Amino acid sequence: MSLEEALEARGLADPRALYRDLLRRLRQDDPAAYEEAVRRYERDLGGAAGGERPVEAWIAYGRWLAERLCPGRDVAVDREGRARELAEGEVPEGALLLHLPEKRNVRALTLSLPVDPTPPQDATRELLVG
Repeated sequence: MSLEEALEARGLADPRALYRDLLRRLRQDDPAAYEEAVRRYERDLGGAAGGERPVEAWIAYGRWLAERLCPGRDVAVDREGRARELAEGEVPEGALLLHLPEKRNVRALTLSLPVDPTPPQDATRELLVG
């Protein structure tokens, strides 16, 4: 299954544009981590585009990027707006996935967006991401 088909089946938007922004920030802030990100992309996502589980592979890559930019924790926000810790390898259907930095006064990073976010998900993103 292609990444696009897998995303559509889960009601998730394509995260690659979000990750390009994270990569630009990483290249500016930490060139060595950026070089590692390129190697990880080529190793984990390059030819096979994530293999049999492309959504999980891309989200894992985004989580790695976010952690390099600002250590923190990842959460899934369900359609009702309830947040919970995101387990390793987990990608809940239709959830908003955010990386919450440990440092205070640092905005959250978006890891994945639902195609059709609910008002609670929009409000959460507006409050935490800006």
